[in-house]
Amino acid sequence: MKLHELVAIAQKKAKRIGRGWGSGKGKYAGRGNKGQKSREKIKWLFEGGQAKINQHLPMLRGKGKNKVIFAKPEIVNVEDLESLSMIKDGTTVDRELFLKLGIIENNQEVKLLGKGKLTKKLIIKIKASKQAVEKVQKASGEYQP
Repeated sequence: MKLHELVAIAQKKAKRIGRGWGSGKGKYAGRGNKGQKSREKIKWLFEGGQAKINQHLPMLRGKGKNKVIFAKPEIVNVEDLESLSMIKDGTTVDRELFLKLGIIENNQEVKLLGKGKLTKKLIIKIKASKQAVEKVQKASGEYQP
């Protein structure tokens, strides 16, 4: 392949708004007629001076409960267990194994999901979805929550 053999990628230019009637986006520039939204940009949660919805709701008890971001578990699929060469038949799959492999950090949780096929006979000791438990048991493995 040579540079002159590459197919040209046609990119459509962005429509320039507010550049007169002939442009197709003139006069109100797609913002409608009157009102605050036609004159300036406002935040999507702005309620016209009324207190925001998150200020109406009560706070949760306890330290760190009102943080916006909650820790989510690390997702591992059944096909991932199948593809890892370090995991053999009869291996116990738990948090310590994932810590040793470097897949998770010290304070992180793990959840097993059922995407893919499993042929290895494993002992699962982590949270798992119903589909993942079925696939483990179908491969004559064990699930111990």
